Amino acid sequence: MTPCERVDPSGKPMLFASRDKHAGYVSVSACGSFTCLDTCAVGAQTGVPQVNAGEPAAPLTRDLTDAGFITTANGWTEQSVFHFDPWGAPDFGNAGNVRGDLEDLAFLTPACR
Repeated sequence: MTPCERVDPSGKPMLFASRDKHAGYVSVSACGSFTCLDTCAVGAQTGVPQVNAGEPAAPLTRDLTDAGFITTANGWTEQSVFHFDPWGAPDFGNAGNVRGDLEDLAFLTPACR
C-alpha cells in the first residue's frame, strides 16, 4: 500500500471515496486501479464525523445519533436510521444489517484450549 495522501495544513490522512460504491482509497492515483468501472468522488470534505463502533463483546456505541453520526446537521433525513444501534438486529435502512460488516473474521483470535 502506498502512503496516505494528507490534508494540508493539518496533516490528517485523507480517504477518497468511490463514487456510488463502498470502496475507499488512500490516494487519487489508486482509485480505479482495481476496476475500470470505478471513479472517486474528489473534493475536500472536512469535519465528517467518525464513530468507532467498537467490537461485538465491547461496543463503544449503541446509538449512532447520540454518538453524533446520524443527525440532521450531517444531512440525514430518513427517520428510520436515527438512534440506530449498529450492533442490533434491524436493517440500516435499505442497506441491510451492518453488524456482520463490523466483524472481520480474519482478525478474530482463536479461543484458548
